[in-house]
Amino acid sequence: MNYKIRIEVGFAGISKEYVGEVIMGRKEKDNLKRVLIKKIENTNPKLRDGFVYSIDLWGENFEHRMTYDESNLPESVRQWIEKTIEKSG
Repeated sequence: MNYKIRIEVGFAGISKEYVGEVIMGRKEKDNLKRVLIKKIENTNPKLRDGFVYSIDLWGENFEHRMTYDESNLPESVRQWIEKTIEKSG
């Protein structure tokens, strides 16, 4: 599965982008898809200095784009992001 993760930090909009391909087992891929297609909680409009996570995933007849902020990022997605960034070097 291909990915692009963009993390914007704070009110200045400083960002870092990670792009690549990750090999995932069927179960892990299905769990991630299930979390990503759920309706997200409302964003926190008062959160100005927080992180904003933009995630694009595509491959194998699947394309998904989602944006989260610090207040509504699911823990499983946060863990996947951390693991993916760590593996990307």
